[in-house]
Amino acid sequence: MAKDWRLPGTKKDKQSVTADWQCIHQQLIGGVRLKEVKNVVKHDGTLTEVYRNDWQLDTASVDQVFQIVLAPGGNFCLACPRKYPGPIVC
Repeated sequence: MAKDWRLPGTKKDKQSVTADWQCIHQQLIGGVRLKEVKNVVKHDGTLTEVYRNDWQLDTASVDQVFQIVLAPGGNFCLACPRKYPGPIVC
């Protein structure tokens, strides 16, 4: 492979993570807090819990937020209490 494959006038980005995925040189926006979350790999895709109220990141009235990425042909079934007090947005 050619040594310099980049387009003329472009430059390589600086390293942003270490080999074990720790961020380096990270400048946070004032008032922003971070919470590391992990993907749960399932047989039909991945599930990521994006937000939980008990993480106490803010005072929002949202309880939980999930992201689901389905594999081709995957199925999704949402289970919730019979008397759910809030909306379910899909």
